[in-house]
Order: sequence, then structure tokens, then C-alpha cells
Amino acid sequence: MAGLIFISGGTGFLGTELCARLLDTCDFPIYALIRAANKADALHRLREAWQHDAALYASVGRRVFPVMGDFTKPGLGLDAQTGSLLRRSVTRVFHVGAEVGFQKGEAELMSMNREGTRNMLAFAAALEELERFVYVSTAYVAGRRSGVIREDEAVGTAFSSLYEKSKAEAEGLVRASGLPFVICRQGMIVGDSRTGWARNFNTVYYILKRLLLGRLRVLPVRRDQGLNVVPVDYVAGDVAKLGFSDAAVGRAFHLICPTSMQPRVGELTEYIRAWAEKHLSVRLPKPAFLPLGIVRRAGLIHNGKPEEKRRTPLSNLLTLLPYFFSDQDFDRMNTDALCGPYERDWRVFIDALLSFACRANFMRQTGQTVFEQAMVRRAGVRYPIHYFNVRSDGVRRVSGQEVNEKVTAIAQALRRR
Repeated sequence: MAGLIFISGGTGFLGTELCARLLDTCDFPIYALIRAANKADALHRLREAWQHDAALYASVGRRVFPVMGDFTKPGLGLDAQTGSLLRRSVTRVFHVGAEVGFQKGEAELMSMNREGTRNMLAFAAALEELERFVYVSTAYVAGRRSGVIREDEAVGTAFSSLYEKSKAEAEGLVRASGLPFVICRQGMIVGDSRTGWARNFNTVYYILKRLLLGRLRVLPVRRDQGLNVVPVDYVAGDVAKLGFSDAAVGRAFHLICPTSMQPRVGELTEYIRAWAEKHLSVRLPKPAFLPLGIVRRAGLIHNGKPEEKRRTPLSNLLTLLPYFFSDQDFDRMNTDALCGPYERDWRVFIDALLSFACRANFMRQTGQTVFEQAMVRRAGVRYPIHYFNVRSDGVRRVSGQEVNEKVTAIAQALRRR
């Protein structure tokens, strides 16, 4: 069977949307690399990640097949039989998986982003009929370079975070691989421009949350500073298109909003204040703009530190500050030539982003599912939870921890079926 697509990061934010686009635009089966204990667990993880989309959910086991493995391991941790099948059949590899935590330690970032990419390249090099290796990088491999950033220029040498450094080193491996590569560099990804759907709420969402809570009274940036945000559906659509374009081979593409179309911090803030008053009946305070270069330098120093034990509002803000002082103008010559010009006005989709985020209660987002939050709450010691099992022979008191153990045992039994 020829013409298989192999993808890493298929359960992530961008990977999920990319799989949806690939299913719509090509007929190839998709094999998704999933970290899982067994086949049943891999199927469960993929379905759990895609349960928000009926078409994606239905594709699991029909057109999309989970593959147990881990790209941080040599050989991707594949068993011999699966590895042999993939080597004979895969023609396109989409490497989307990455660690995107800006506050992660250097060892973890390099293991996931640089060494993980090295392993994916080794896997791709062994394929019998490889036509394309599509690597999802980031526009910020440009590091602290300023001015116009050309798509095919080399990455920067000084960076604002360890995340940027790890992605830059990974991109260097891709360029030196000798494979038919395509490099896609996206900006800060936000939710779907139509529905507002987002897998998680990080980067610019943190600023939106602080604004909506009325806890960001001073913004240490210029009012006219642009934000390099781009909807996930736009990025996924172009990644899918470039993965099948012969003219894209050996080139890099900036999948970003052009500088002239980026929302300015001042106008975005005013829009959010008006939206909150209209939809939430909340009158937010008007923040002051106080651009201070020293704050940016504090952010650069902070991002160069080892992993912190505990995140705080200050540490989160410092992590993002370098991106609010950016004076980079990302060129789109390659992207415009093969994908067409960017035409999405942020005012058209910002309502969808804010509405979805508020419905998902992102202002109190924990990163856990509802069921995981319930498990944590039941295990609490400071405010313990107790249940009462009422039966004909009396009432038995059951602790929250006992309920957790019962739930875990049932879940494990179901997975073994």
C-alpha cells in the first residue's frame, strides 16, 4: 500500500486541525504517532483528542490509524512489524509534534524539539519512497534579529527563549538532512477563525485573560505595537497545501499575519473592552501604556533561566514580554507565491475567539479535563470529600480517595477489554 501520510503531534492543537485538512484535501490514509501503552490506549487517546469534531472522531480506525511510539526515542519506539510497514509505504511525513512550553527546562526542550526532530529525520531517511518531509517550525527561530526577516534566510544566533533556540537547532538539522524538506514557520497561533475552537489557552490568551479579569492595568509596551497572531485553521490549511506542492521543496514559509494587518495592542485592547461590556456586561478599566525597554530585558533574562518550580502571573508575563516588543517584519514572498496572500482581518474572528474562550471558562483554565479535575478534588486533604453509600443494611462512608481508586480500577479494566 503506497501513499501513506505519517504525522507526529496529531493530538495537539495544530496537529488536530492539520489532520482535518488532510482528510478533506487528499485520499491518503494517515498514520498518527501516539505515545500510548497499547493499541487500545492509542485509539482512546486519539478519539479523546478529537471528540470535539464528529468527522475527525469517525475517521479514527477508518482513515486515520494510531501508531504506538515516541519520537524522542531512537527508531521512534516502533515495533519491528510496524516499522517495516511504514518504511515500505509512507511517502509524506509531517513533523508537528514539539514541546511548546516557554518555561520548560533546556534539557526537556532539546530532547523533544531537537533530538525528537533528529529521530524523525532518521526515520524519514529510511523510507523507501519518501516524497516530502514537512517540518513545522516557528517564525521566532529568527531570534532577536530585527527588521525584515526573509523566509529562506538562516535562523538567528541569539534568542529570546530556550524554546526558540531548540526549534532553531531542529530547523538546522532539517536543512542539513538532504531530504526533500518543507519548513513552515508560524506565528503565535490562536483559535479557529470560524468557531474560536482552541485546544489550550496560552501565549496571547494569557494577556486576553488578564485584560478580561481587569488585572492588567499597565501594559509596558507601545500602543501601536503589533501582535503576530494567526488562526490555527489558516496555518493548518497552508501546511497541508505546501506538503503537496513540488515547488515548496527546499524552501521555508512564513505562515503569519503580515505586519500591516496585525492587530495593534491599543486597538485590540479597546475592542476587548467594548466586547466585554456588550457580551459580559462588564466595564473593564482602561489600561495605561508605558513602554519600558528595561521590562523587555527582564523578560529576556527570565527566559534564559532554568525551569521554574512554580509559575506566577509575573513569570508568565515576563515570558511573553519579548514578543510584545518585537520589531520584526516577516517576509511572505514564498508563502504568497504558493498559497496566495493573507486576507483575514483580525476583527472578523476575534469575537469567535473570545466567545469560545469564555464558554470554555479559560479564565480559570487548569489544563486538565473535567474528569481529571474531579480526581484531584476528591484527593484533596485540606477540604476532604466523602460519599455515603446507602444500602439496605446501613450507610457506609466512602472517602474521595477510595472513589478515585475505584474509578481508576474500572478505567483500567475497560482498557483491557
